[in-house]
Amino acid sequence: MEDVGVFENALALLASLSSAAVVGRLSAAEREQLVGRLRETAALLERNALSVSPEIPSTDVPPCLSTPLEAKKHIFTCSDSGRASCQASEPMQEDLRGSMPGKRCAETSAETSSLPCARADGQWSTLSSAAAESAEKPPGKKKRAKAGKGEPHLLDLSFFKQRHIALKIAYLGWNYDGFALQRDTKETVEEYLFAALRKAKLVGENAEAERWSEGMYSRCGRTDKGVSALGQVVSLLVRSNALASSSEDKLPSDQKEIDYVGVLNRQLPEDIRVLAWAPVAEDFSARFSCTWRHYKYFFELEEGMDGGKMRDAARALLGEHDFRNYCKMDAVKVHSYTRGLLQFSLSRVSGGVADAGRMHVADIRGTAFLYHQVRCMMAVLLMVGKGQEPLEILGELADLAEFPRKPQYHLASEEPLVLYACGYPDEPKWRCSQGSMRTVQQHFEDVLKRQRLRAAVVCQAAICAGVLPVNSSEGSDAVPSVDSSEEHAVLSEQQPGGASLFSFNDERQWQKREKHIPLRRRPTEQTYEEKRKRIVAKSSEGSNAHAIKSESEGIS
Repeated sequence: MEDVGVFENALALLASLSSAAVVGRLSAAEREQLVGRLRETAALLERNALSVSPEIPSTDVPPCLSTPLEAKKHIFTCSDSGRASCQASEPMQEDLRGSMPGKRCAETSAETSSLPCARADGQWSTLSSAAAESAEKPPGKKKRAKAGKGEPHLLDLSFFKQRHIALKIAYLGWNYDGFALQRDTKETVEEYLFAALRKAKLVGENAEAERWSEGMYSRCGRTDKGVSALGQVVSLLVRSNALASSSEDKLPSDQKEIDYVGVLNRQLPEDIRVLAWAPVAEDFSARFSCTWRHYKYFFELEEGMDGGKMRDAARALLGEHDFRNYCKMDAVKVHSYTRGLLQFSLSRVSGGVADAGRMHVADIRGTAFLYHQVRCMMAVLLMVGKGQEPLEILGELADLAEFPRKPQYHLASEEPLVLYACGYPDEPKWRCSQGSMRTVQQHFEDVLKRQRLRAAVVCQAAICAGVLPVNSSEGSDAVPSVDSSEEHAVLSEQQPGGASLFSFNDERQWQKREKHIPLRRRPTEQTYEEKRKRIVAKSSEGSNAHAIKSESEGIS
């Protein structure tokens, strides 16, 4: 019976430490279940105390407690937060709560029966000797037990308070299928954003934007495929550093709160970055609280284009207009196409851009925008700049009396379009730690260097193809060609100065220009009323077919 006493002492130690640390975090029902499981385990151990076999049938006890000696060696230590922790503590807590059914402990050899155990997928397994040595050491410095390599870190979000915050996000959208989550693709900015939020344990594992109703998540703009952003704003509920058990209603200060910018940027791809975060009110919505959105569209003022004419034409769209001829019409979801344009100006880009004298930007700011509205406006404006359309065409397209139907034309490219900023009546107080800000600045500096190098390679390719002239400043400093073969010499003779790899004597071969068809003479799309009529007719046909099918089934 001496062995039974050893078992009782070991289990008494287990119960006292568990009740001091683990039980304090459980509800009354869970504590009662814990005590019951401990009593059952004590009874089973008492019945098998004199057994020589290390196997304990029909119980869910780790192999390291299979004999009195090992049970006495199984040491529990308490971390700084007062929570019991050891190599088997978290799985045992999970099991004691009744979340896993009891399973037979695997047979343990004599060589490994004394090693502490960990549990994975409901089975107890023996740890390595290094882990055993660390478990048997007396608790000197209090350190948290690290999860095994490759094992996910489990964090119960219910232990922490939540707070409503806004995030300001920048991304280069050229490699993505848009910002918002989509069913048919995973390559969206929002997909990667929520993956980072889940990995950083800021939201639950099942948190997805399309499932977040009741105002918990909102986005300011839904940018298209290939469109970038420097000031996209989203609002959502995330985990805070404050414990749920804290009696204080006040959330932590910036110094004690989670560094949301740094934590998320470590999980995001290099072309997506969080710039800042801000605490916001519970009724704040990144979409509906926004009063204006600012887009920038970059373009090159080519030779022969009239920038002054473009500026005058853009002014015709200021104010409120019906922009159904400047968008992709959705007669199912959108029934009003009146939008207000606050700014539509053109200016030259200065600083940091190659050939900056020809690079211009259109600043377009409005209360809200329709699907493809900015790209449609820029497509028509560029036609005006090239002299293909009259200056008055922009205003006439906004007048349904002049253009009751939208003429067909190609959209302007999506790559130069940027969602630059979003405005709110009570602007959120954006914040970012100094360390995270320096990291973001260094990141974009590295991106700029890489893009400059790529631009230099593309420019050299254009020079070789004869698109750009050879820089006369190269002169004698130019690197001589190592190819001195006869074939190369003949190629150089055919091209003056050997500057280009290709020669086009016929201008029509070099640049084929499509004949421009004026917008007034182009085919047109259906009007909103025609689309609605077709939708209603199609819906009624479906209802009649369903009624006829139901009636025939009832007769049969």
